[in-house]
Amino acid sequence: MEVVTAAEMRALDREAIEGLGIPGPVLMENAGRSVVEHLKRRFEDIRTSQVVVLCGKGNNGGDGCVVSRWLNAMGVPTRTIVLARPDEVKGDAKLNLEVLRRIGVPVDFAPDPATFRKFTDTLFSSDIIVDAMLGTGLTRGASGMLGEVIEMVNGLPGYVVSVDMPSGLSSDTPQLLGSVVRAAATVTFGLPKIGQLLYPGAEFVGELVVADIGIPPEVVAKSNVKTYRLDADELDLGMFLRRPDTHKGTFGHVLIVGGSNGKTGAVALAAEAAMRAGAGLCTAAIPASLNAIMEVKTTEAMTIPVAEGEAGVISPAAIDQILGAIERLRITAIAVGPGLGTASETVDFVRQLLPRIGGIPIVLDADGINALAGKSDLLKGLESPVIVTPHPKELSRLSGKAMSDILKDRLGVAREFARDSGVFLLLKGARSIVAAPDGTAFINMTGNPGMASGGMGDVLTGLVAAFAGQGAPPLEAAKLGAYLHGLAGDVAVESLGEASLVASDILDFLPEAIDQVVG
Repeated sequence: MEVVTAAEMRALDREAIEGLGIPGPVLMENAGRSVVEHLKRRFEDIRTSQVVVLCGKGNNGGDGCVVSRWLNAMGVPTRTIVLARPDEVKGDAKLNLEVLRRIGVPVDFAPDPATFRKFTDTLFSSDIIVDAMLGTGLTRGASGMLGEVIEMVNGLPGYVVSVDMPSGLSSDTPQLLGSVVRAAATVTFGLPKIGQLLYPGAEFVGELVVADIGIPPEVVAKSNVKTYRLDADELDLGMFLRRPDTHKGTFGHVLIVGGSNGKTGAVALAAEAAMRAGAGLCTAAIPASLNAIMEVKTTEAMTIPVAEGEAGVISPAAIDQILGAIERLRITAIAVGPGLGTASETVDFVRQLLPRIGGIPIVLDADGINALAGKSDLLKGLESPVIVTPHPKELSRLSGKAMSDILKDRLGVAREFARDSGVFLLLKGARSIVAAPDGTAFINMTGNPGMASGGMGDVLTGLVAAFAGQGAPPLEAAKLGAYLHGLAGDVAVESLGEASLVASDILDFLPEAIDQVVG
């Protein structure tokens, strides 16, 4: 599903209204009714609920007037409070306000804080508060009277549902510009907004309901929107449907290159993940002195002991062994980095190896990324398609951007780095982002806080490498890896809880996650 900025949503509305002739009041009517439908689903007998609808002076307030009209028609005790003077309400919002008053629904106006405070008791005694104060057009933080109202709403005991956007939250950025309504649910119209999906903004949205208000799919299809919510319907699941006349060679051979003293577990997790994700074969290339322990740690995956400099550290002398193995074993994807370490000779190994890998997909993670700190230009022009899977700190080292700048705009930075470096980027974190060189980006919706533990990234590396090794295009491999990795974590949490989740649990619950999306 597409995800939009405020400007992109306005363009879609304008095309529906001006291009196709759908009247604006019709879209507003559909929007308001969708909020009422959500409340009917949420409350078994909504007629027993006391409702307050808080309306701003713009179109969001007009949506609120529609909500109020429908609730009153159903016999729901509803109080409507407009945070403006009657003459300040314009356009379609004015039309719906006038209809509301014409049919005898009482409307109160509170254009100043003193007047609004008179409704304090009403607000605290309400079961439901409909937040229709500020919509998608927000460009600066809510302050003054609106800021005061938002803070009061956040202290109310009732169920808060926001109309299109939690008031005070920007459509375009998840960063908080000022006071923001903390909603129990948000009913957004047409398409989800960027500010609703990424943190910290997502924390204020509550349950996100995307309502169809009548914008035809062909209008969206003709738009230039390039950001998507990564749901199961955005995945190509064809690789999971296997023909009966296949063998292990049909499903690729993944090579995992990594390991150093104290970090064999990273390689083992990546290799086991590759096998769990359907790779026909997986081989781990590891420093020779660590090979014996690796043989014990893995069963299905094979190993190759390679040259090391100081004990337990891969050196440039291993490059010819790696390249020979790629050709001899018919490797279909290679992952470089899990547990590799940051010794100077290992850094040299990575920088010399990457340009010599001919054509097969490369997944670059962990110390494979760190080896390119300040040298991201090495990624440009590689013969192989490259999928880079950093967390924000690794991306900071790689790109030279400050961590604070990355965290302020994860989506923008990910998109920019993928485009400038010609790589596919999977930026890890809460709501991981997958970005392609052409500017397309996906916001992943799976995963949970229990996955904030060591080894999770190594499992993800193995998954992405396995999907690439089975023939998935790089963007699809990154999408599959991000989504299924998070989904396996979500399935695991149902049984284990968040505090006890460890990386190997993802391997155990991955089959169930795959079955959920494929079955």
